[in-house]
Amino acid sequence: MDFHSFSSSSFALGLLFPLVLLFSCSLVFIEASTDDGFTVDLIHRDSPESPLYNPSHSLYERIKRTYHRSTKRKIFFASTGMVPNEGEYLMEISFGTPPFKTFAIADSGSDLAWTQCKPCTHCFKEKFPIFNPKNSSSYKSLPCTSKTCHAFNGFCNKNGLCEYDQLYGDMSRSYGDLASETITFGSKGKRASFSNFVFGCGHNNSGVFPQKSSGIVGLGFGEQSIVSQLNSSINGKFSYCLGLFTEESKSGKLSFGKKALVLGHGVVTTPLILDNYYYLILQGISVRNKRLNYSYISPLHKPLKGNIIIDSGTTATYLPDNLYAELESTVKSEIKSTKDVKDPLGFFKLCYESLHDGNVPIITLHFKGADLKLNSSNTFVKTSDTVKCLGFASAGSARSIPIFGNIAQNNFWVGYDLENKVVSFKPSDCTKH
Repeated sequence: MDFHSFSSSSFALGLLFPLVLLFSCSLVFIEASTDDGFTVDLIHRDSPESPLYNPSHSLYERIKRTYHRSTKRKIFFASTGMVPNEGEYLMEISFGTPPFKTFAIADSGSDLAWTQCKPCTHCFKEKFPIFNPKNSSSYKSLPCTSKTCHAFNGFCNKNGLCEYDQLYGDMSRSYGDLASETITFGSKGKRASFSNFVFGCGHNNSGVFPQKSSGIVGLGFGEQSIVSQLNSSINGKFSYCLGLFTEESKSGKLSFGKKALVLGHGVVTTPLILDNYYYLILQGISVRNKRLNYSYISPLHKPLKGNIIIDSGTTATYLPDNLYAELESTVKSEIKSTKDVKDPLGFFKLCYESLHDGNVPIITLHFKGADLKLNSSNTFVKTSDTVKCLGFASAGSARSIPIFGNIAQNNFWVGYDLENKVVSFKPSDCTKH
């Protein structure tokens, strides 16, 4: 795998991340068995490698379900503090001593990591056995009087132990005990283990969480997330590489620490804004040589330094109505060799039959300090055997927040450096790593 260092020298002085603000109140100390970083598979929920894979669904049925989940997620970014977590990508993680393997949703839009636990008052069905903390020698309940319980928004139960109640935007919920435990990444070859990790041991879990998964791993920047809790080992750095979703999809990769460092030919770097979610600064979009300028006013009348969320769990890229309309019109004017048709899935607006990649105009996203040139697989997606559609959509409601989705991020190493507050992109074939 071609890992390199982040290209961040031009930002380091002015954008040094104030770590003390995120971590000073936490009493969590992580001890790691590795200090050179680690990498895990990132599995699309609809790939044959996923425990959620349903072979009875056709490729386009799975794609339609993906876009449906994406639409719901987009709505909740604007209307609530927590987005739905039906999940697009899964990662393997083990809890306890000895390690107990689970598959959890990897979500950059949330923080807390939790898994279903015995005894279960109400649990959704999963493919694997449910974690039993009584079988782990490293499991430790947290007293509700501890500073860690307070920092993680916990509360007291009748036995004086710390509990959590995680409610998501679609009213899905996980409720249970906050505890510390040893977590382990990787099941083949080299493993990375971390002790004293604070997580939710969920005894009552309900809603639309996907059956056969076990819980959620939050990749946000809040104090509860893996990125924050493992900071002493990974220095606020993680990256992912998402392969194109096809019938024969292979795993992508999710890396932390030194293994997440990327550099080399083609790397571009842009500032990362932390404001509830991960934000970037989009300044415009070019279709071939025609530039469309971009300006955005917060629907909540809140001053934002960033103007578009970057999210691995949203499929399409959502733009404000006026910018999307300009983009669609400009792309349509550039594609003259074939007539546009309706999307068979009923999701996208601009679609063509028998569209060749050579007829697709180059689209460039102009982020602050970084021009990200997208190829045809990042901009047009198949929605039937013969139809391809522009993989952008209108954000709809005036309250909706623009989102840079995972279709446009496919086949890039996307590296987050929270220490220097930058994101880097490098073109790559993610299926080969």
